[in-house]
Amino acid sequence: LIVGTMIFLGAVEHALLVIPLPVALWGWGVRSLDSEAADKG
Repeated sequence: LIVGTMIFLGAVEHALLVIPLPVALWGWGVRSLDSEAADKG
């Protein structure tokens, strides 16, 4: 039970570290595309 809890907490911590990266990159990419579209339009 303790080992399973440690693995679960480790996975959650890893997810919290990894997930924000693609979200930030995606948000930055969308903003850059929107700014380009605004310049053209």
